[in-house]
Formats: sequence, C-alpha cells, structure tokens
Amino acid sequence: MGGVELQESLSMRATGLTTEYETDPIGLATTQPRFSWRLESDDPSNEIQLAYEIEVISSDCVTWKTAMVRSANQVLIPYAGQDLSSRQQCTWRVRVWAGEPGTEPTRPGPWSEPASLEMALLRTEDWGGTAWISSPRESARPASRRLRRRQRSADRPSPLLRKEFEVAPGDDIADARLYCSALGVYDIEINGISVSDDRLRPGFTAYDHRIQHQTYDVSALLIEGRNTIGITLADGWWRGRVGVFRKPNNWGTNVAAIARLEAGHRMLVQSDSTWKAAEGGVRRACLFNGEEFDARLEPDGWTSTGFDDQAWSTVAVVDGPTRRLVPQVGPSVRVVGQICAQEVFRTPSGEAVVDFGQNLAGVVEFTVSGPAGSRVRLTHGETLTADGEFTSDTFGDSRQQVRYTLAGAGETETFAARFTYHGFRYARVDEWPTGSEPTAEDFTALVLSSEARATGRFECSHGEINRLIENIDRSQVANFVEIPTDCPTREKAGWTGDIAVFGRTGALNRNIAPILVRWLGDVRADQLDDGRIPCVVPVSSSYNAFFMRPTHGGAAWSDACVDVPWTLYLHYGDHRVLEENYATMCRWVDALEHRSRRDPWWATADPRTRIGSGRHREHVIDSGFQWAEWLAPGETLTRNWLRGLLKPDPLIATAYYARTLQRVARIASLLNHSDDAQQMLERRELVVAAIQQHLFAADGLPRRRDQIGLVACLAFGLIDEPHRATAGEALARVVRANDAKLATGFTMTPLLCPTLVDAGHTELAYDVLLSAEIPSWLYPISKGATTVWETWDAITPDGSVSDVSQNHYAFGAIGEFLHRYVAGLDTDSERPGYEHVLIKPRPDPAGRLTHASANLETARGTVSTSWTISDGQLAVDATLPVGATATITVGSTSANVGAGTHHVSGPLHG
Repeated sequence: MGGVELQESLSMRATGLTTEYETDPIGLATTQPRFSWRLESDDPSNEIQLAYEIEVISSDCVTWKTAMVRSANQVLIPYAGQDLSSRQQCTWRVRVWAGEPGTEPTRPGPWSEPASLEMALLRTEDWGGTAWISSPRESARPASRRLRRRQRSADRPSPLLRKEFEVAPGDDIADARLYCSALGVYDIEINGISVSDDRLRPGFTAYDHRIQHQTYDVSALLIEGRNTIGITLADGWWRGRVGVFRKPNNWGTNVAAIARLEAGHRMLVQSDSTWKAAEGGVRRACLFNGEEFDARLEPDGWTSTGFDDQAWSTVAVVDGPTRRLVPQVGPSVRVVGQICAQEVFRTPSGEAVVDFGQNLAGVVEFTVSGPAGSRVRLTHGETLTADGEFTSDTFGDSRQQVRYTLAGAGETETFAARFTYHGFRYARVDEWPTGSEPTAEDFTALVLSSEARATGRFECSHGEINRLIENIDRSQVANFVEIPTDCPTREKAGWTGDIAVFGRTGALNRNIAPILVRWLGDVRADQLDDGRIPCVVPVSSSYNAFFMRPTHGGAAWSDACVDVPWTLYLHYGDHRVLEENYATMCRWVDALEHRSRRDPWWATADPRTRIGSGRHREHVIDSGFQWAEWLAPGETLTRNWLRGLLKPDPLIATAYYARTLQRVARIASLLNHSDDAQQMLERRELVVAAIQQHLFAADGLPRRRDQIGLVACLAFGLIDEPHRATAGEALARVVRANDAKLATGFTMTPLLCPTLVDAGHTELAYDVLLSAEIPSWLYPISKGATTVWETWDAITPDGSVSDVSQNHYAFGAIGEFLHRYVAGLDTDSERPGYEHVLIKPRPDPAGRLTHASANLETARGTVSTSWTISDGQLAVDATLPVGATATITVGSTSANVGAGTHHVSGPLHG
C-alpha cells in the first residue's frame, strides 16, 4: 500500500470483535490468541468479504500486522506475531475488503472499533516471592494417629486470611491487577467488596497436573492510603468429598491460597508470612453435605481497613504447587438466574417445604429474623414421594444441607451458601426461629452455572416438545458447573460418556466451546499411560480405586477425547482444538488396537467362545470393561455394571472402534497427517471386515438385531450398501414390535430417530419422538419433570420415586435431532462453524407438527430457519448473516443462497 491510504468502502464493516471466544478478555492463557469478527453490510445479498487486514498494537507500537489477506475467513484467525508475554496488554482492530464473489478486492472498509486483550501470568517465575499461605491450624500436625485420621475425614472450619497494605500517592492503580489461586476454593475481597461475582474459584481441574489462577482488574476497589485484602478458603474439590464414594482429601489434606496484587510496575501486596489468619463463620463447607455458617463467629468488617486483628495468628507459609499454576481458560461459575419460591406448603406429615417450581443447580438465599443462636436448617430435594412427602433419596448418601446460626443483631439477616451447591427443586425447612413461620417471600433460588451464553433456540407447534427442549437446556445449565457433570446431586462428576453423546445438543443450545476447551485440557492430562481415557475427568483417587480402574477405557466414554473436539470443530470451526488433542486421539486409537488383540478373560473358561481355530477374533474388541449401552430400558445400574465387567457385548465396542478410526482419519487429513489418515482408514477396513465376519450373519446384517445392534451398525456405516435398506426395514420392524418405543441406552438413543429418518422411516421416528409412555422423552413431562431424568422411569406411573438422578442431561441428546432434523438446521462438515449451512427439514408425514423453527447464534451471526405446512406445501424461510451461505432443500428442490432472508417451498411429500 506504499504508505498511501486507500479510499474506504463504507458498505461492509467488521463488528463484534472477540478474542478466543471472549470480548476484551483479561487473563489470557495462549501466547497466540485467535481473532474473530462479524460483518455488517449495506448490501448483504450481493457482496462478501474478499480480504481482511488485522493490526495488533501494544505499548503504542504495532506488534503485528497482516497486510491484506485474500480470504473470506473471519473466525478464529491466529495471531502470528512474536509470542505475547505475561501481563502484556494489546488492542487490535480489523478492516475488510468487500465485493461480489470472484471479483478483486479494491477498496477496504473502515477500521473496526478496537478490541482489547490482556495476558495472564504465564511463567512460574512470574510468581517469584509470592508464597502459599494458610492458617497455622491447617498445617499443624496432630499429635496422635487417631487425631490425624479424624482431621483427614472431618469437615473443618474455613480459614480467614487478611493483610493491610499501602497505596502510595504515586502508585498507578489505573491498571491494578490481582492474580490469585487456591488449594480448595476461595472468595476474596478488597476493602470489604468482593473482587468478582465468580464462585467456587479457582475451579475444578486435574489438580495433579494443573491448577488455574484468576486475573482480576481491581482498579476500582483501591484507594490511596490504607487498603485491606481478605481471603476465605474452603474445601472445594481439593480436599472435600468428591464423587459417588464421598471420599475426602482426593488431592490434598490442607487448603491454602496464593495472591499477588500489582499496580503499574510495583508490587502492592502479595501472600507471605506477614498475613494474619483466623477462623470465621464458615464452620464446614462440603460440595455434597452442604455448608454450615455461624453468623455469630464471623468477624464484622474483617476485610476492611482498621479491623483489629491483634488476636489473629500469623499465617503458615506452606509448600505449594506453583509450577502447576496455569491461567484460567473459559468461564467461571456465577449466579446465572434467580427463581423466587412459588410456595411454602406443609406435607401430609407436617413438614414445611419450599417449592421453587423447577429443578436446578444452585443455592437458596433466604432472609430471616430471630435471636442470636437460633438456627435455620434446609435440606434439599428434587421431588416428592407418591404421597406428597419430601424426599432426598435421589441423592444417595449426600445430605445436601445448609445450616445457619443467626447473629441476632436485631436486623433481618440474609444468607446464601458460597462454597457449595445443590441440585434441587424443593427445600425442606428443618429448623426455623421459633415465633415465626417461613413464607415464600423469604426464599430465592440462585441458579449457579459456568456462564455459557444461550445461543440456540428451537420451537415447534407441539407443546410437550417445547417443554422437552426447555428441560434439556435446564439440565445443561445445571450440569455445566466448572466441568460437564453427570448430575448436580449424587456425583457431580465429569463422566466422559455423558458429554460425548450430549455435546452436539449442548452446542446447539449454548456457547460451550470455552468450558469444553478447558475440560479437554484435563482429558489430555489425565490420559493413562496405556492410552485409555478415564471414565471420569478430572479423575480423583475415588474414581481410581482398584475396583474402578478397570472401567477406564470403555467405548463411547473414552471416545470423548475424539468426539468432543470433533463437535467443537463442527460447530465453531475450531481447528486448533483438533491440533491440541490429536496426540491424545492417536494414543487412544493405539490403546484400542492393543485391546483388539487381547483374549477376553473368560475365553479359556468357556469353550463356546471358540470361533474357527482360535479363541480370539482379531480386530474385535471382546476384552476389558465396557459401559456398553448404559441404562437401556429395563436395565439397572448394578446389572449394567456387572455385565460390562464380566462379559460385555463386543458389537458396540468394536463398532465404536471402527467409527473412531474413521473420525480420527478425517481429523488427521484436516491436519495434513496424510500417512496417519491412510493407516487409520486401512485399519478401519480390517475392523469392519472383522465385524462382518464374526458378528454378522450370512445375510449381511448383525446377529444382534435389536434396536441397539441395528442402530449402531447403520449409524456407523458398518453395513454394506446392498444390505442397508434391509437393515433399515429390520430396524423399523423391531421398533414397531416395541410399540414404537425406544429400547436403547446412552450411546444409541441420540442416534435412533436420525437413523430411522435416514433409512426412510420418518413417520416412525416421529412415533418414537412423540410417544408418551415409558420409555420416552415425553413421559417425564407428563409426570411434571422440569429437567431430564437419568432413567426413563425415575418416577413410575404410580408415583413411586427411584433412587436415580432427576437432573441428568444424557438422554436429552435428542435435542440434536430436533434442531438438525425436525427444524432442519445443520452445519456442513466441509465448511464447519456454519460457514455453510445445510437447511433440510424433515417434517412428520402424519402432520402432528405443523411448524418448527430454530435460531442459532454462530460466530458469523444469527442463522435462523422456520417452516410451516399448508395445503400439502412445505414452506421454508431462512435468514443468514453476512459471511455465511446455505443450501436449502425442500423435497427434491434445492437452492444455494447467501446472506439475507430467503423463502423456498415445495410439495410436502415431493
């Protein structure tokens, strides 16, 4: 451009700039962040982005500039300048050249408004001189073995840590930053004000490998002169009870904090031996058993300047894992909603119960008055028994209680637990100050979740389906608390199989990329030496007990290391997530190959397993534990587990092996690992041949001819083309024979309806979808469900309550079918991230749905589609943002379109 500014074209502008999925992020972890933007155009139907130019500025100097890049790409474009460093602050802007497709770029549009980014502390050396500190009671070694055992198993009071410090008149506090983390969870205040709305910091990661630290802009909290910083610590996942076995101290026995506050180029304060420590109102805080708070013991004003801490102890400086500190990736847990209590009622036995009207994950905030020492005790529950009594049986032995002792200062007191969360719809009031009755106005439920912006919406003419979609999203919100969990009650664990099957539905509801990118870091860290992926990530010592270790490496569950990155690539166009996880995928594929060469343990004991001249069927996985088709109708948790351990069906495991080889081969090709791709495709041919030889009958169909076997073989492309139509008919027959009710478990349930449609049985797929009998998606709604259940019969027709979770999103994976097939909104895997959109609705031929719509906020903007049926005609309306194209298919009619609003119609049965 030779220093001559080209005349600007004003027709197309870059807006909505983001860096690594965030707007103006502080505390970035990557030294080569990626940039995205949206486009606005005065003529969206006739012009596209032909080229772009990005400029990055730091300390008033241009640190990287692309010049004009001829490309229509506008999503996740990597910074390619010198690696950014700790604390570095940058701004960036972009401008684009627009024109008709195929033309030369001539005039750039205007520069966008600048966006900003700031790096976190990236090196261990950045923490030099900053110590891990704790209460001396935490680090003291009990005198006897008996006391040590008691300490290891007891819920202990939360330490309070404080320090006063000076801000000198010359200190530049305009960009003051606080860097902090903890072993356990922490809350932190400056001058009596919390530095953030974040909860349960530093979050839940694979602590043996990495512990997150947070970066906060605290400029507005500091004053010239004397200031005070205060930290409260609690058990969290670090030393608290974790998982189904409630074992404490999975990563450590003591809690501690590390913090440093910088302003300009000066250290204002850091955690060291000069801090003071005491105990406060939090007497115990457990993620499962709840929180106990005694307001009489909470020092008034302890995080404010001037508080008398002479009676406090000097903190203990402890050895801490500073080398494991990494910047936070993705969102924190926050209050994402508030739900007022609907009523307080009395059960037939006289218990007072608060009803919030819906199941959720969070805590109860309540207001109460009474004399000092009077108490409030709440027990949380998901449902009522058949006779209207409160129950918490769905929690296992997790108490899920909150206990509060009033300070009695004569004023109304408000409390909400800070260091735990519960899954609940109901709260039983076990204790309340005498002389008053709890009312609905006293209670508000605070919904907690890792912030994931709602991006998708589905709606149709069927009211119960709309309620189903709401329940799916509600379960998703409840189970995205730091990690993707199975349930917010009994385990709160990162079961890999659940997110593997639910991922695409989740991405159609909310922006889940940041939290899953973070979680995949734990998947990589926790991968076992032999390549297997634990069934739970992060994996604690509870889930690594001797009887759990064999369960790691099961099909579908371990395949999350492939399926989740692939989902993020499809929905967000994230190429880097494939790069970061490719080595993990390859190690998992190697583990599968090794397992496919092993004899099953029972082969020598059971001569009936001999096939041909040998016991082992090469390339067939018939050894090792398999979760298999978990919780198919009629199965129980115990029976499923024993079958998976003692003699699992090899079909699902080997089918997943073949599908994983194909998917990783595709990923290898995208990453230009052509030799790897070829080897995996060749290996897949051997696996498919082995399946057809050993697990199929002579007619080319699997011997296992139930819904599970047929769906797996059809969906994963294991049946040769001449036999696929026959297999589709066989699947339709077994579904009809089951009164059009599903008979699948975790892995095949999301695939049942799509497979029926693809096999030409669309009406039957809708029969399954719209069934209201057990097992079905609509039966729980008939029983008043507000979330997705773990099993189809969590509440039986007579009202009996099973001891399973009522907030478990896995079976909500049907949401993908509703978006992609019913509404017809899908992404093109050849041009992912909704750069090219496939719109192809498959309405119910029986006309039970007369319209459906779906909206999705993509990286390029909002894509929407809707259809209606009238007089035998299917009419589709679609709107695309600038930068996206689509193929709209209605029957035999297809139209390729660009940005703007479009209408396509045709015969319903054409």
